[in-house]
Amino acid sequence: MPTGEGTVEFKGTGSGLTIRVHLNQPYETIKEMIRHRIDEKPAFYTGATLAAVTCEGVSEETRQELENWLASDYQMTLNAQKNHEKEREISRKTIAVSDDEEKNAALTLLQNFNQQNPKFVQGTMRSGQKVDHNGDVIVLGDVNPGAEIYAGGNIVVMGNLRGTAHAGLNGQENAFVAALILQPTQLRINQLITRSPDDVPEKVWNPEIAKIKDQVICVEPFLSRNREND
Repeated sequence: MPTGEGTVEFKGTGSGLTIRVHLNQPYETIKEMIRHRIDEKPAFYTGATLAAVTCEGVSEETRQELENWLASDYQMTLNAQKNHEKEREISRKTIAVSDDEEKNAALTLLQNFNQQNPKFVQGTMRSGQKVDHNGDVIVLGDVNPGAEIYAGGNIVVMGNLRGTAHAGLNGQENAFVAALILQPTQLRINQLITRSPDDVPEKVWNPEIAKIKDQVICVEPFLSRNREND
């Protein structure tokens, strides 16, 4: 959108939507320009994966405020890689997870269970999307709030699980739900149901698995569980 002071450029990439702000204007002015572009194709941009917001002449704090606003008003989510980079930086200070473990975590999730008639879902599941399958469901991306997965077997998410997940739909009490970041809106295994607390802080990168133990859904770190079984 050209103006006398600069432009706001939207560009689709393999990592998601990139928004480049080429102007030095107050925060509200920048927001209005971005809003104008989104309103041209609201169905296309709402819920999109956001690769980056780059701004010339504004502070890092303003740039982050723009990201938060896009997430709040237009349900845009940061690209999984960008989120994982932030989470890795925090994790190195809080938990001892090596780079090799991080690279292989997704593969490890798949290698440690027998897949039952698996259904693979490529990319991020956005709000309103639903998968219903009588076997295992494997999502190669994030599951956003408002997205739903119903599986007769297990559920594995190679990213952040923040939507609804129901495993063991066909009565399998030994079914499980695993994700690189496990913070579902609602989680159900067979007939048992639970959800993440409303005030839980954003989790750092730490693969977890949820399964039934003594008629209660228990969540435990996946990597430590895997080491104990070695």
